[in-house]
Amino acid sequence: WNEWKIIFQNAANKHGLNDKRKILWLSCLLSGEAKRIFDDLPEEDKEDYDFTIMKLETNLNKSRFMNRKKKVYETWETLRSELCSLAKDCYPVTCSSDLDAIVLKQLCSIIKGQNITLQEEPTSLDDAILMASAFEAVPIPYTEDRSWEKWILTFEKALHAKKITDNDLKLKYLQLRLTGKVSSLFSEIIGNQRDYDKVKELLRKKLYRSKFENRNRQCGETWRRYAAELRSLGQKIYPPNELDKCVLDKMLSDPRACELKYSGDVCEWDAWIPKFDQIVHSCDLDDDA
Repeated sequence: WNEWKIIFQNAANKHGLNDKRKILWLSCLLSGEAKRIFDDLPEEDKEDYDFTIMKLETNLNKSRFMNRKKKVYETWETLRSELCSLAKDCYPVTCSSDLDAIVLKQLCSIIKGQNITLQEEPTSLDDAILMASAFEAVPIPYTEDRSWEKWILTFEKALHAKKITDNDLKLKYLQLRLTGKVSSLFSEIIGNQRDYDKVKELLRKKLYRSKFENRNRQCGETWRRYAAELRSLGQKIYPPNELDKCVLDKMLSDPRACELKYSGDVCEWDAWIPKFDQIVHSCDLDDDA
């Protein structure tokens, strides 16, 4: 537009056109979006040439701002810079904080138009770019029903592909791709620890401890199968010399384990002891103690 405007003004001056003739020529030579914007201007805005050009440029920039999309190989930072530049041309009298709010609203609209799911509304341009970048790097967030080991491996491969090595940035990406209770566990850790590898290990232990503590025997599930899953979870958090006791304690504290607690006034010893032997056998306990 700027190049074309200069060519147009040079030609108009060369022919000695007055404002009225310039505006008439302008209406004939504009096309597409620029022509539509010009035609939409009120007649009183088409009397002074300089004022007409100013209104046309402002509205043209607003149209570009509102219709701007992210290009295939464009970075979010580049898009942000162009949106800010367009916004300054569209809203020249707006203060900096208001301008950022306008750009943030448009940037969020573009992000959502890319089918990017934001777990929460960003409060700043930096947050918006970080959330969008994290989603693009790792489209699938971590949920409790996924395997932590497989997911974190995929996550770290994505960081490597994006050449992200900064400790704080890795933690921010991790935080943005966690959901539900796991996100809450991360918040508990991050207050005291800022090393990515240590946070990752603490999070893994807290995650499996939570799964272990909240795992109850399902209706119809055998004790053997229940014990096997508890052992699988327990191995990730308890040392070998504590594992058997922790599994057995968990099984006996299960709401469905009341049938296994012996009370002389409920059943005979000879009827109860086989049930006890069954659960002990399920735990594969070798230690008599």
